[in-house]
Amino acid sequence: MKIRTLTNITFGLMFFVPSLIAQANCGARLSPFVDGSPSQRLERIRSLHAQGKKSIAMLVGDIDQPDVAPVTMGGSMYSDERIPSTVYCGVVAAYLVELILGEPFVPAKLDGQDPSLMPPISAGSRSFHSGCIVEKHTGRPVGQGELAKIQAIYQAWWQRNAAKSLDNLRAEWPKGNRPLSESNYGWR
Repeated sequence: MKIRTLTNITFGLMFFVPSLIAQANCGARLSPFVDGSPSQRLERIRSLHAQGKKSIAMLVGDIDQPDVAPVTMGGSMYSDERIPSTVYCGVVAAYLVELILGEPFVPAKLDGQDPSLMPPISAGSRSFHSGCIVEKHTGRPVGQGELAKIQAIYQAWWQRNAAKSLDNLRAEWPKGNRPLSESNYGWR
């Protein structure tokens, strides 16, 4: 009986402790969007999305977070291309900004999509298929040391565009008024 109880406790800790570590990775503001079950994450992302511009301001402040996020980005549609296995919390924050700008709503259920993935951005989906920020000229995924530069680009874009309505920002987004458009970085 004691061995069974010890085995159950050990087995439970194998799953509980890593989830606690993962929850600590992205900090208090971003963790709700990368932790928990896929349906919990989706519901939280939908709530964040519904807040619109308020969410953008908060997310831009988290783009420099270099910790590794416990989520998968990208899809299998373009599986011939290399998708980085390391997803930084700051890249998740930037992706969520793009999701708010590029999508008028996030569906309650993501039919046919791997539940471990972030919700897709359908407008310009080819540009966001791997959920990876790359250096435009080399195609190299950004590293931890570049997240502060990415954040500065998003902050400058936000300062220029914060006074616009969300509807206006969404109308301009497919036309190229995106945070990384005029930089040396882009989404892949």
